[in-house]
Amino acid sequence: DKEYPDSELDEEVVITSYVWADDSHLVYGIANDGIYVYDAEKRENQKILSGENPYKITGYDRETNIIEYDDTKARINF
Repeated sequence: DKEYPDSELDEEVVITSYVWADDSHLVYGIANDGIYVYDAEKRENQKILSGENPYKITGYDRETNIIEYDDTKARINF
């Protein structure tokens, strides 16, 4: 009924890993592309990091907003 925007990912997208940042934000990595945040309330995707890394998420600290991926740590904002 088109009440909500289409929020499906393309079939070609391969998510390497993901973590829920909070009740409505899913942070996920796509190899050789970047790390994204999906806002489940707004049904919107936002790219927060980009590059040619594997982007395998291994940890996320909800208090500091620091994400760990590919032996790297970064503070993310969304």
